[in-house]
Amino acid sequence: MAVQFPNWVRPSTSRGYGGSFGGSNINYQPVQGGISRANLKYKQNKVVFSCTFEINNGELYQAWIDWWFNISGQGTFKFTMPLDSGNGVEDHTCIAVPGSYGFTGDFPWVIGLQVEAEKVPTSLDGSMFDLIQGGYYPVAPLFDRLAIYANEDVLE
Repeated sequence: MAVQFPNWVRPSTSRGYGGSFGGSNINYQPVQGGISRANLKYKQNKVVFSCTFEINNGELYQAWIDWWFNISGQGTFKFTMPLDSGNGVEDHTCIAVPGSYGFTGDFPWVIGLQVEAEKVPTSLDGSMFDLIQGGYYPVAPLFDRLAIYANEDVLE
């Protein structure tokens, strides 16, 4: 079971929030005299997020330090953190990337940390791509009408 990430700490988007789909998830096999072959080892890959947090309250910073050392085991225990990997902000199970933690200043405190998300939610399963590829753009009105159909029209 993952520990909860502090709800008063949010990544600062203006200070370097981002992710990368790194890792060795691809099998690559060169073939003599033909096109090389590549495939995925796993359907979903880890995502490394670079997060920067700014804490401008001494008491909240002390609570962060308490969480970092005593609750998360310096990021070695799995923790649930809200991140945006493409489907909006959703909870991801994460661990800290070893050696990535750093902080600057004493007011406000700026904390830099890389986290490795264990799983990327992929609830759309290619349907968003299919809709836009088929010419249904923007898709928000289509989803809004579908919600009305599912929640109101079929109930009458």
